Amino acid sequence: MYRAAPYAAVVLPVLGLQLWLTRLESPLAIYLRYATYLAVFCRVTFPMISALYRWNFVMLKGLAGPKSPSLIYGHMANFYLNECDSLYYEWEKQYGLVYRIESSFKEPVLVLTDPKGLSYVLNNDLKFPRSEATKQVLQAAFSGGLFVNDGEEHRRQRKPINSAFTGLAVQELSDTLYDLADQIRDGWKAELQALPSRRGTFDVSRRIQVLTTDAFSRTGFAYSIADSSGPIADLLDRLRGLEDNHFTVLLQLILNKLPFLVNIPNPVTKKWRRLRIELGKIADEVWDKGITEKKFHSKLLDGIGKQDRDLAISHIVALLYAGSETTANIITETLHKLALFPKIQEKLRAELASFSEKCGGAIPYEDLMSLTSLPYFDAVVKEALRVLTSVPQLSRQAREEDVIPLEYPITMDGKSVTEIRVYPGQTIHMPTRDGVNTSPRLWGPTAKQFIPERWLDGPLPEDALNIRIPGHVLSFGDGPKICVGRFFALAEFKIFVATLVQHFEFGLSPKDGEKEIVFHLTGPTAKARVKGREDEGAQLPLSVKML
Repeated sequence: MYRAAPYAAVVLPVLGLQLWLTRLESPLAIYLRYATYLAVFCRVTFPMISALYRWNFVMLKGLAGPKSPSLIYGHMANFYLNECDSLYYEWEKQYGLVYRIESSFKEPVLVLTDPKGLSYVLNNDLKFPRSEATKQVLQAAFSGGLFVNDGEEHRRQRKPINSAFTGLAVQELSDTLYDLADQIRDGWKAELQALPSRRGTFDVSRRIQVLTTDAFSRTGFAYSIADSSGPIADLLDRLRGLEDNHFTVLLQLILNKLPFLVNIPNPVTKKWRRLRIELGKIADEVWDKGITEKKFHSKLLDGIGKQDRDLAISHIVALLYAGSETTANIITETLHKLALFPKIQEKLRAELASFSEKCGGAIPYEDLMSLTSLPYFDAVVKEALRVLTSVPQLSRQAREEDVIPLEYPITMDGKSVTEIRVYPGQTIHMPTRDGVNTSPRLWGPTAKQFIPERWLDGPLPEDALNIRIPGHVLSFGDGPKICVGRFFALAEFKIFVATLVQHFEFGLSPKDGEKEIVFHLTGPTAKARVKGREDEGAQLPLSVKML
């Protein structure tokens, strides 16, 4: 218990001073002051002392991991503020698939990339829900709904939405996606035809996010956002500012320890409430015109309309954000990869053009979604989902003491074990982008490389097949909270990429070609920035040539 000595050295003199001061105050003042001290002790001090003891002497005891660079931030500033493509990847090389890192004040965080372990956690959402602080922030952004609730309540809310995103339901929406793909194709062609070389530099990330936001609004709600909010680009401008800095990271760490403070106005919840206000205006109009007045109709509105108004509004806001953000990011990054690897781009274009010629026009939806009609295209899509997933990690927190089974043995306290015990409050990070999707232990030495052929040249590595998740990647999550719109996202991804690659050639921007594109966390997703110009915000300039 020698670690308690520094705290005693501070606390005892303070208590002595307080006792001396009582001689100078009235009894009522003394009573109020000590009542306040008792409340603070019960609400803050005792929980923190208890947590410090558990963090230092109980949780993940004997599990190896990198040394914390900061008492205040732990490793969290590295994750939130640095480039997000190599941190977990480098740690895995040294510590394996299961290890510990630290949050603020030496709180141990379990990093879990073991296939059996992460499958166990994600399929037990009552034992391993999102942390209370995360739920509070999501509550501020989305006012409840799918992102906040767990267990039976989550399943109940999700049930009427599921029917709008089945494979058959998405196929019925495909004509709208084809129309939007043709619109962006024609718009880009009109711009490029006005240039002497028929080549220009576009901020692709910006344009694609406008496209996916409009696509989800029109297909999901039969409604154009531009009708109520003006140009979608202006709406996206108003939603900017989700980037973190040292202060917001520190504030988030404090809220993680004391989640009740989320209700006090602060920059972390303020930026998410702004998202709620802007998208809430759209949600209100969708409800009023689509459900109350029945001016437009969709399967998603039919499902949401069966719930009460406030819950339906929260679902519309959440789906608008999640339904456009992640898909936009992965389409943008795929175009960047094709610009980096011209041979892959040429091979993909040749397959698409050949099949299109046989069809005598646009490639039918059934063939685009088939695993066999366009094998190289399907391999490119699978590799993009593996390497370029937009959400770098999934996080959960143990609600109760439990034992997580592991696929591969690890060493704890010098012993080989195939399970790890966790205690209530244990935070668990499951990295995707530079974790399970690109783990050298699971995918082999070329795990980080963009190689579509790995899906064509024989079976996947045996260890990758141990990832018991659809597609063997964690890009859509797993378990009860697997992405509800995954079939829609895949259709949108394939239709837009196939259309753009057939009509345009993508290359590195002449202006920024020498500069590296890096990826930073912006809100919950990874977004592209130009290295050395990160302060300009998310952008991905590419050279686009009309074919």
